[in-house]
Amino acid sequence: MTEKVPDNGEIFTLTLVEPIISPRQMLINDGYNSRLWEFHGEIITKRLTGNFKLFSAGDCANLNEVQRKLYPFGTPAKGQWRTAFKEQYPEIDGRGPIGFPDSSWLDRGKDGRFPMLEQQDNAWLSRFGAAKYKRDRFWRWVVQVA
Repeated sequence: MTEKVPDNGEIFTLTLVEPIISPRQMLINDGYNSRLWEFHGEIITKRLTGNFKLFSAGDCANLNEVQRKLYPFGTPAKGQWRTAFKEQYPEIDGRGPIGFPDSSWLDRGKDGRFPMLEQQDNAWLSRFGAAKYKRDRFWRWVVQVA
């Protein structure tokens, strides 16, 4: 039986298992030309387990505002956790997109991008969203908690 996507504020555990998907491989898997992008974040290279929660940040002008609103609840999740989330919760829930507020990926225009899961045709679609654009109250964001 597949696990149900947690409700906002509910603690859940994710584990990144080896081989860990690299930030570059995430781009390739999503259909992007990784040679045109840069990564400027922390790379997770070994098996790791963490506790997380989903939160809504309301209407936000950009990802910086999302991150500011999330910090009281925990640390915005690193983008590589998207793989573990999608593996653990493969079925969509119909409640909107889920973002991993880590804008460590830069596209060819040097604009920050963050990993996300969008619901399309009854499945999760992995993509990278632009950090500079507005996000509405329907977005849920993954935060790592102690």
